[in-house]
Amino acid sequence: MYSPMPFPPLQQKVLLGKRGGIAYWHGAIKLQEGTLREVLIKEMLSGDQEVRRRFWQEGEVTTRLRHIGVTRLVARSEQRLAFDWIPGESLRLLLNRQHTMPLAEGVNLLRELLGALEYLHSEGVVHHDIKPENVMLPVGWPQVAQPVILVDFGMAYDHLKAQDIHAGTRMGTPQFMPPEQFRGVRGDARSDLYSAGALLFDALVGHPPFPNALGWLAGFDSTQFSVPGPLPLSQLISTALRREPADRIQTAAKMMDMLLRIPV
Repeated sequence: MYSPMPFPPLQQKVLLGKRGGIAYWHGAIKLQEGTLREVLIKEMLSGDQEVRRRFWQEGEVTTRLRHIGVTRLVARSEQRLAFDWIPGESLRLLLNRQHTMPLAEGVNLLRELLGALEYLHSEGVVHHDIKPENVMLPVGWPQVAQPVILVDFGMAYDHLKAQDIHAGTRMGTPQFMPPEQFRGVRGDARSDLYSAGALLFDALVGHPPFPNALGWLAGFDSTQFSVPGPLPLSQLISTALRREPADRIQTAAKMMDMLLRIPV
């Protein structure tokens, strides 16, 4: 099992910004063998208990994860988390700039994301906050071999933990969270697959699938934008976005199978 090292001295750092009680730094740490490693540092500033719980949760969950499509924690202390630096940009920044992406790129994006989700779900981890802001695109994507990387595990559920610190909460982003998560249900891998379907819709169409996301989640507005084709694509997205988890695509592997049938 992978385990991050204790937090070493910082060799250099540049403040990227502060948000939600956390400072974000681009810096370098010195590894035990003496080499420098470029990292993103999250530093806890807030005394707010909810912010601190999310910070602690992200460190706890990512400590044991090691997958090419999942952010890698390399050092940890009570106040700081250091992740491998990802040269590139978030999917949100790309969509802000070009609005949508071609079908072939969207299919490739979801294929790579599903690889990470299949790994996470096999480890008993449900991310619970899949959205364009939390998907990083490496420089040169999609031409480079490096896949997209899923980041920000502050809302994640871990089946190996005896207690879920977010139990019963409605945490998530309305445009991408499923109805059961809105009701406080956690730990169901099908929730991530719903969010992955909503993310693909957003990437291809230029906006999330429901014009009134909160109304959809609460159950009093079922209005949905038209699902894009071709037919295999519309079937995948429509099934992923069904209200009841039992009616959706059940596993990341099954979604991958459906994805590979889309002509691009």
